[in-house]
Amino acid sequence: MNRALRERWSRGAVLVFVLAVGLSFVGTRGLWEPDEGRNVNIALSMLDSGDYWRPRLCGNLYLDKPPMHYWSLAVGMSILGKNEWGRSGASSPLLYRYRIARGCSRHSNVEP
Repeated sequence: MNRALRERWSRGAVLVFVLAVGLSFVGTRGLWEPDEGRNVNIALSMLDSGDYWRPRLCGNLYLDKPPMHYWSLAVGMSILGKNEWGRSGASSPLLYRYRIARGCSRHSNVEP
């Protein structure tokens, strides 16, 4: 097997592993109060009002976190639904885990 094909297979294996580990517990636990509940409520208010520029909690401006955090929750809930998968599926940093794992495997001296 040539080097490029081995590298492609190893990347695919890392991606499958990261997805399996990252998504294995999604939806198995409730929200960790008070933080996750508050963040989900802010994202839900963004979805309901259509105002994605100013995060609001109970009608008051809430700027404790960058809006991108709430945007990722809102995107997850708009794609996967307003449920456990929507609130945690898209907001969990799976892409970052994959990139870190890929970077670590690229810099290792171990041959597959």
